[in-house]
Amino acid sequence: MALAFTAYDAQIPLIKAAAKAGVSYIVPCEFGSDPLHPKLNAENPTMNMKRQYRDLIEELGVSRWIGVVNNPWVEFSIRLGLYGINLKERSATFYDEGDVKGNFTTLTRVGESLAAVLALPAAELSKFDNDFVYFSSFYVSQRDFLASAMRVTGTTEEDWTINSISSDKVLQDAREPSADMTTRMMTLFALVFKQGYGGDYSGKVVDYEKLGLAVEDLDTVMKQCV
Repeated sequence: MALAFTAYDAQIPLIKAAAKAGVSYIVPCEFGSDPLHPKLNAENPTMNMKRQYRDLIEELGVSRWIGVVNNPWVEFSIRLGLYGINLKERSATFYDEGDVKGNFTTLTRVGESLAAVLALPAAELSKFDNDFVYFSSFYVSQRDFLASAMRVTGTTEEDWTINSISSDKVLQDAREPSADMTTRMMTLFALVFKQGYGGDYSGKVVDYEKLGLAVEDLDTVMKQCV
């Protein structure tokens, strides 16, 4: 059974039922950024909300969990302009210089990567017991996303309105007592493009050659979003 990534409490009866039925593995509603990165967790309030469900699985002592780390989904984020690249308005807002690279994953790659991981022999799969698996389609910066958008639209920088915003200012605004939850949650997009805040987990990415999955093409994905 699959749930939306925000269906946190709906997991509780399912986790308990899975334990009662002797289910070996549960993939909880993670599908986000690195929950083990201390600076990222300290700045974003949503990161620590998911731990209780992993703890419940362990407390029941029957199933093991595998958490998926993929950073904000590529297609979803591009279409909504969450990476700072607005395709419809042809505008780009960079955090700082827009040149910090991070790992980003398509919905398709998340699904096929997870299926491939769960199909591994038991000895290989057990390496992920009660731990996170890191998926990635592209290791890119905001400027790389903009360059791809320009290639697929046949445009140049002169056709785009390009601005920048301080990532420190975004974080400062989110810390204000008057900041609403949306403002605080949106800090995630500033953080994954900020050096040292966990957006770059390239050293942890699963071995795609071992999983038999081909390299993806950013321009192909971008074209689908235009």
